[in-house]
Amino acid sequence: PCSAIKLLNLSRNKIIEFSQEICNLKNLQTLYMNHNNVRSIPEGIFPHLRYLKFLKLSTNRLARLPSDINQCTSLTYLDLSKNCLQNIEPLVGLPKLRELLVEKNQLTELPSQLFQKGSCELTKFKAMCNPLRCPPEEVLLSDTSYLYHTKSTCYPHCQFGQVRQLLFLFFMVILLNYMTNSQII
Repeated sequence: PCSAIKLLNLSRNKIIEFSQEICNLKNLQTLYMNHNNVRSIPEGIFPHLRYLKFLKLSTNRLARLPSDINQCTSLTYLDLSKNCLQNIEPLVGLPKLRELLVEKNQLTELPSQLFQKGSCELTKFKAMCNPLRCPPEEVLLSDTSYLYHTKSTCYPHCQFGQVRQLLFLFFMVILLNYMTNSQII
């Protein structure tokens, strides 16, 4: 029966609506719904997907996440890249989340709770090409591997603990350029 399905690949099918019927797939562990035209996900689906570990929703048109997505407590991998998200607050409370990809959205802030110790098992986080203002302090103190993008600068793949070193070097280069141009040196 359908309830025995563990892997479902619905990628590249021009899907517009996230079907409520997916909540009947109680043993689903892997769901690919990338490269579609999904604009929203109804509430009430994710609490039924207790075994879902891998969810790929990249390259859709998602503007918001359902508030109950954090009840999908087995989730370890989540790709939300290339959507229209402005807020990922509903992701706070996913205890087993290890990899989170939110590149190329419209995020200006990141929820600090997502990066607090004990909140989740996040080891890989990519947020390139978002108009992020500044990562929360918890991000800077974390050991999570990440890719972070500001308006004009893409920082290379590094550890969050190295961000302070990168910022220090960046400001030192600016200071040296200023001092050289001002003939102080």
